[in-house]
Amino acid sequence: MPPPPAANVLALQAQLQASERWPLPDLRRRQFAQLALLLAHADAEAPLQHGRLRASGYRGAETDLETFWPHIPILTRAELQAADDAAFAVRLPPGHGKIGGSATSGSTGMPLRLRKTELAQFMADAQALRLQSWHGLDFTATLAGVQHDPSGNSAYPAGFSAPGWGGHAGAAFATGSAHRLGVPTPVAEQAEWIARIEPAYLVSFPSNLGGLARHCREHGLAWPWLRSVFTRGEVVDPALRTLCREVWNVPVVDCYSAEEAGVLALQCPDADCYHVAAESVLLEVVDEAGRACGPGETGHVLVTPLHNFAMPLIRCAIGDYAEVGSPCACGRTLPTLTRILGRSRARLLLPSGERRFPYNPARIFSRYPAIQQYQIVQRSPELVELRLVVRERLGAGAEADLTNVLANALGHAFPLRFVYVDSIPRGPDGKFHDILCEVPEPD
Repeated sequence: MPPPPAANVLALQAQLQASERWPLPDLRRRQFAQLALLLAHADAEAPLQHGRLRASGYRGAETDLETFWPHIPILTRAELQAADDAAFAVRLPPGHGKIGGSATSGSTGMPLRLRKTELAQFMADAQALRLQSWHGLDFTATLAGVQHDPSGNSAYPAGFSAPGWGGHAGAAFATGSAHRLGVPTPVAEQAEWIARIEPAYLVSFPSNLGGLARHCREHGLAWPWLRSVFTRGEVVDPALRTLCREVWNVPVVDCYSAEEAGVLALQCPDADCYHVAAESVLLEVVDEAGRACGPGETGHVLVTPLHNFAMPLIRCAIGDYAEVGSPCACGRTLPTLTRILGRSRARLLLPSGERRFPYNPARIFSRYPAIQQYQIVQRSPELVELRLVVRERLGAGAEADLTNVLANALGHAFPLRFVYVDSIPRGPDGKFHDILCEVPEPD
């Protein structure tokens, strides 16, 4: 028999293997059984949620949750910020473990203090291990990550090394070594560090992997030991998947997550979609009127983490947009998302008043070899600023061509202001946003 930590991890993985193929009514029934516990706790222990639930008509065990659920108002990030400590639970039930704290600016750019229990983190780690298992990882191989590390312990040239992967994989299996480098490290130094380690698996933000792949292509660097790359924290553009195949001959495996809610959805190993991590989160996609979206429709992502009783989030809008998918042919019955479209700050405001995500601008910029990095920033309803890091400044003809080509991608022929810079910094969370809209969304 394995020791208790490994036994717990393996037992939960066995449960997830079963639940991912349950009929949807059974899955929904189990979700709402957990929701009943979460709402009762939030009503009793979290002042913010007590007020919201009671104002919505919640009456404890007497409440028909299936009928009541759509009537709970959407929780905004501004409300969470204003609530401050009132968003936190005063007490926890037994068995939820210690409370950890963190903060995030997320996809909205609005900083938020967070609290999370050990149980919630245990469930998030279980979903991450599920993704690794789905995609057939060899746990004895070497793992490397170029990631956000506020501790500063993973600076170049050494980075940080550990004998095992850690997390649930390390608890349940004998693993290879794990290595980490801070994501602000220049791309050339990242590439040198990775080549020294020769990892089978590489984890990083999509924007950083794109820079690494372009660097390898430009310098003729081959990484035959690399088997796949894993991403999280940013939207994966289809162009990145193509680039990683062309340069390294490896797939991109994405995990959709949010700091405040943990793992939300996992890339299917057999089809072009994401499966919602429905055992640990109730994820909804709703339109502007708050109605549930159907397959093929795009809307706001709302999340209700089912196990984080330290900071109950109920129908919380995290600032993301996604497209609802249809049942997957792979046999897993977990709900699907076809695409994670982007963050609220990436929607440009058109003169018509419509908000729109640009159409795949990465493919456009790949046509211009001089461009090393770009960032599109809508400064006002009439002006878009194009920030460029280049090997050599574009000529007037190239600027005019780029302006014309971008008009279709952006949805309007915006006047473009070209701004040439030495570098484009990442945000405090280590993420890079290639498209930003500084025109506020309506309240």
